[in-house]
Amino acid sequence: MTNDETTGGGALPPEMDLLMFTAAGLKMAVDTFGVDCIMSSEEAQQLGVSFSTLNEIFGFGKEGSRAEKTVLLYKTGNEARGISVDGLDAIMTVPTGAIQPLPWPLSNFAGPRLFWGIVQRGSDLVLLIDLYRLNVLKSCNAVTTA
Repeated sequence: MTNDETTGGGALPPEMDLLMFTAAGLKMAVDTFGVDCIMSSEEAQQLGVSFSTLNEIFGFGKEGSRAEKTVLLYKTGNEARGISVDGLDAIMTVPTGAIQPLPWPLSNFAGPRLFWGIVQRGSDLVLLIDLYRLNVLKSCNAVTTA
């Protein structure tokens, strides 16, 4: 997989800062550059920010409780979107050469390259999510911001 394939035409930097978290029982990470704000689910609800869990985004239904969740907020244009995660882990600087392509069965899961790579952290494999590609999923809620 080339840099152009993973970034939609843009070149990857030599290193990336990845925000590691757990969601739906899986270890995942996003590029910190794409995260605008981190808040509790309670704060998000008070501010009227719409957010979804991964189960909701993938159409598996609502989770029973959103208590004690963290929301990663990201914007596209004038829309603020949130993804609810179970817990934050760490920010880790990773050389882009350490990022591996996904195995074939996962490479087209939930649309084009929503998961775009895997990085190893100790004995764990961490899935990399492209927040901007969540926008193509119809079940991801959005709210217009001022």
